Amino acid sequence: MKALAKSLAESVRALVRGYVALFRLSWAEMLQYRASVFLWTLWSLAGPIIHLAVWTAVIEAEGALQGYDRGSIVAYFIIQSIVYHFTGAWQAYEFSYLIRTGTLSVQLLRPFDPSHYIVANNVAFKLINLVWLIPIWTGMVLYFRPEMELTWQRALLFLISMSLSAILYFLWAHCWAMVAFWTIRASAFFEFTDWVGYFIGGGFAPIALLPGGLREAVVYLPPYYWTGFPIEVAIGAVEPGMVFTGVVVTSLWIVLLFLIYRILWRQGLKRYGAVGA
Repeated sequence: MKALAKSLAESVRALVRGYVALFRLSWAEMLQYRASVFLWTLWSLAGPIIHLAVWTAVIEAEGALQGYDRGSIVAYFIIQSIVYHFTGAWQAYEFSYLIRTGTLSVQLLRPFDPSHYIVANNVAFKLINLVWLIPIWTGMVLYFRPEMELTWQRALLFLISMSLSAILYFLWAHCWAMVAFWTIRASAFFEFTDWVGYFIGGGFAPIALLPGGLREAVVYLPPYYWTGFPIEVAIGAVEPGMVFTGVVVTSLWIVLLFLIYRILWRQGLKRYGAVGA
């Protein structure tokens, strides 16, 4: 038992040291391309700001929609910009390049699964962007003046739900990245499903504004839990009792997507090894 515990502790320490090294490497890369990183950050803010302006104009003309007045719709899309930043993942666009160019072969020779590098790169991108995103978000709050009562309990639930949403979306993108072992169009398939998820999951508008049948169906699908759910938790649109249910559903989707990813990864490596880059 002691030997097993010692071996496990050594494995954990090795994993931590590896992630520290990968994170430093990713951080250095982000600093080299900070102008590009900044432009990508601004682009990620465009959608929420445009939707905020459109729905604010609609509500001011038509009145409150499904319980959303001007203040709550402003809060929704400001929180959406935060959720988009912390849940974003883009490896589906990059993985096919690694396979086509043979760069994946180099990464396979390293002591870590290439997925660990992708995780470190993802985290470094999100952290370094906070340098300019925090002032931007602060400015948006001061200018648009959302109506939202964010207690510490709700803030904690929001952090939990958003963290799970980030893992869920990362695994969703990762599963599509693995499809690149079979087709160079994996990123196109991912982008199509991403846009569908954006529409039905609370990206274009809160799901309360969707038609009744569709609204009832999307609460069982992953797009809602990586977009709409954490936003609604933050603004108080989800009843406290339903937050736990949402966390459980998100966790179940995470487990399922992780299993799918591992199956695709193992089968893809066999194909990659047999065919070559």
